[in-house]
Amino acid sequence: MIAPIYLPHGVNVKKLTVYLTDNTDRDEARMSIILGRHDLRMGAREELAGISTRGDPASPAQIERSATTISNARIDNDKYSYHLDVIFGMHDPNLKFHGAKIYY
Repeated sequence: MIAPIYLPHGVNVKKLTVYLTDNTDRDEARMSIILGRHDLRMGAREELAGISTRGDPASPAQIERSATTISNARIDNDKYSYHLDVIFGMHDPNLKFHGAKIYY
């Protein structure tokens, strides 16, 4: 899933927090969440921050994960569009993405 997001021009992103459930031990079913940007002139995509469930033990509880290391944290809406990617390694009803917060 790719969701476009709008962040105010000129702000600095400080943290990405995601809320998810990963109740599977299968490595191929893991989830990745990426805050990214797309260069409007060159077409290149870049990852600003990422969170993965790889290596996490299975749990039916909703968990909260955060990334505080943000590459290219200053938002430039003149040159880039921004998006949140949610990547499921495979379809598994035990993987659930509940939402995300982006702090700036």
